[in-house]
Formats: sequence, structure tokens, C-alpha cells
Amino acid sequence: MNILFPVVRFSDVSTILSPFVKNMATVMKGKIHLLRVEPLLDQYLEMRVKEAEEWLDQFIAENFKDTAVHRGPVVTGDPSVKILEYIDQHEIDCVIIGTHGRRGLKGVLFGSVAKDIVSKSPVPVLTLNPYLMTKSFKKRNAIYLEELMANRDVK
Repeated sequence: MNILFPVVRFSDVSTILSPFVKNMATVMKGKIHLLRVEPLLDQYLEMRVKEAEEWLDQFIAENFKDTAVHRGPVVTGDPSVKILEYIDQHEIDCVIIGTHGRRGLKGVLFGSVAKDIVSKSPVPVLTLNPYLMTKSFKKRNAIYLEELMANRDVK
């Protein structure tokens, strides 16, 4: 199973969700694909792409050091379009994407990549707002993974 995890810069969403993504990959016996899309916002595109490349390498080193991942390239363009293209080109089976849960005027002004992916993706999409994940949810997730791994070792 190929799991796509589009990562976000300038926010702690991806960092918070990284342990959950690793657990899902373990449970689903999947391969994690990391992708960073740099929006076309300014004239300093080459510099932004280079910074994003360095950031992605550091993100992987800090959050996926013990996990095999496929490091996708840093691409430029509309994040929703590029994520959907990546899903098709790399036979992705599932997408895990973080969301801020913005509503009202903020949601309208800034839009939502997660919302676009959910509505247009040809594969299942799991959206998570890390700011709403409770300590008990995180603990249950860790306990479930431990039990799963213990049962797998027995068989």
C-alpha cells in the first residue's frame, strides 16, 4: 500500500501528525510517500524551492529517521493539483493530510487544500486536525500499534 503524506512548511501540523502516519504505515504494511508543494506566490521561486528542499530533508531526518520513506520532489504550483497528479502518477492507495479546521471568513479567504483533495481524490483520504487530537486518542493509537506488533510477532 502506498500512503501519500503531503507535508506543510511554516506550521507544526506535519510534525504532530508524523507519528500517526508512521503507525498507519506499519498497520497497513504501507510505504510512505512524502511530498512538498511550494505554491507559486512570488518572484523568488528558485530560492524558495531550494529552501523547501533543505526543509524537507531536515523534516525527514527529524520525524522519519527510523522509517523508510519515499522522498518525493519539491514541486511548484497549485498544491491540490500537484497532490492529485502525484496520486495518479505513483499509484497512491491512501492519502493522510493535516487540516487546520479553518471556518468562516478565514476558510473562504485561504481556501483548503485538504477540502479539495477530499472532494477530488480517486483514493481514500484521511484528514486529521492535530490540534483536536486528544491525549487519550494518541494513547489508544500507541496501545493499538503495540498490540498489533505483538500479535504479528506471534504468528
